[in-house]
Amino acid sequence: MNKKFIFFSSSKEAIPIFQELAKHFQPVLIISQPDKPQGRHLVLKPSPMSEYGQNNKIPVLKPKKLGDDFLKLLPRADFGFLFAYGKIIPQNLLNFFPHGIINLHPSLLPKYRGPSPVRQALLDCQKETGYSLMLLDKKMDHGPILYQEKVKISSADTWLSLSRKIIKKGRSRLMEVINGYLDNKIKARVQNDKLATYTAKISKRNGLLDLNLSAEKADCFIRAMSPWPGAFIWLEINGRKKRLKIHKAYIEKNKLNLEIVQLEGKKLVTWKQFIEGYPNFKSAKSNLF
Repeated sequence: MNKKFIFFSSSKEAIPIFQELAKHFQPVLIISQPDKPQGRHLVLKPSPMSEYGQNNKIPVLKPKKLGDDFLKLLPRADFGFLFAYGKIIPQNLLNFFPHGIINLHPSLLPKYRGPSPVRQALLDCQKETGYSLMLLDKKMDHGPILYQEKVKISSADTWLSLSRKIIKKGRSRLMEVINGYLDNKIKARVQNDKLATYTAKISKRNGLLDLNLSAEKADCFIRAMSPWPGAFIWLEINGRKKRLKIHKAYIEKNKLNLEIVQLEGKKLVTWKQFIEGYPNFKSAKSNLF
């Protein structure tokens, strides 16, 4: 009989991971974040993972708290799997699973613990990153490692493309690693806390581009913020302060060249089109462009 698992996630990017697991193990429940207000009218909307579960007739729970009362609602499962869930898992929930909760973390732990490992690798202009399949414990991204693999970062990678590249690599190793762990053929190894680095949560205001950055750092920043929250600068147009979002740029001869931009309230245009449409815009002094 297939082993049973409970899947923790709120992200659209987790769906292919869930699908891979469901080919080999029996999913008994999806646990996701509560519905959140979205759009101009703040209509409550389920997370992409909740929506997927509901559309595919998989039981879904969206708890506000993960306390003892919640534990009573859970069906029996051999292990949990977590990716981009958005809540800290308490010890009582970790103890619920005979084989614990396995997590795919998109960095080579203990480097880049925390909520933004993929963005931080790009912000740091790294040439490679990776992923870790690990067992959760009560501390953030602290648990023992089952498997790690490096992933190269290209000069064109954005947060989204690199995230998907990491997930694709990790997904291809899931069954080998999880079966090895469940069969006691793979032993988890403790992380070296002395090498730990940490990342911070990114919000919309973090997209403001520092015009004093080098061209390389600015390019890394733009790609790290793509597609959300989006890198932006402030301009003055006809005496009014306007936000200009930078969707795409490239470096040529050590200079940052803007390629695709979007003025707030307007459509995407090329930088050339923007200059032609707003020849008299003003911006803070910068050597970037």
